[in-house]
Amino acid sequence: MTKKSLFTLALALTSFASSANELSYDYVEGGVARHYATTSFPSERDPLKGGYVRGSFALNDVVYVYGGFARTSRDELISFELNYSNYRVDFDDSLIQLGLGARHPLSDHTDVLVELAYIRDDWQHTIHTPTGSLREKRDGAGGRLNLGLREVFSNRVEGWLKVGYLSLDRDFDRYSDNSHGEFIGEVGGQIRITPRWGVVAEAQFLHKITTYQLGVRSNF
Repeated sequence: MTKKSLFTLALALTSFASSANELSYDYVEGGVARHYATTSFPSERDPLKGGYVRGSFALNDVVYVYGGFARTSRDELISFELNYSNYRVDFDDSLIQLGLGARHPLSDHTDVLVELAYIRDDWQHTIHTPTGSLREKRDGAGGRLNLGLREVFSNRVEGWLKVGYLSLDRDFDRYSDNSHGEFIGEVGGQIRITPRWGVVAEAQFLHKITTYQLGVRSNF
């Protein structure tokens, strides 16, 4: 290897280390999602499965906008003791999130985050019987407030932790035991493969629902 090649390689590695140590708020991301409910309907034996897309765009050095869409579904065979019959039930959940965030650097590698988002959740289940289908929809809209920390741990690894409060304009045990809302927690991380591409994993905990996401992020 020539001196010129070694110099080019050193510049590339230096550039990667520098960019990987920066917290980017410009990205698009997509992947798979698993949605576990600890309620009896649907049962907690199997998760709702699907996918998600989301992204973020920095308006300046402090403020950024973000949003995402996730959809999960599954079917389940349920026995009704009233008539001793087994019916197939389809569950479907769609979640839209649009928000505005602000970052405050604590150091070169750590940011404090404040986020406020609009949330819309469309949940439905359809019971298929020999005589037809019965569908129930429970749509809700509301807001979510987050406080969090985001930090770069190394040239390739970063992580974040968020706690917040979610409130929707509906009241049923899927989200809350009361009409005021519930606290929500979120933990995640990214491993940079290249300066642009990374693998992201995240877990979200809300009342009787736990959601896991695994995806690929393109930073720009």
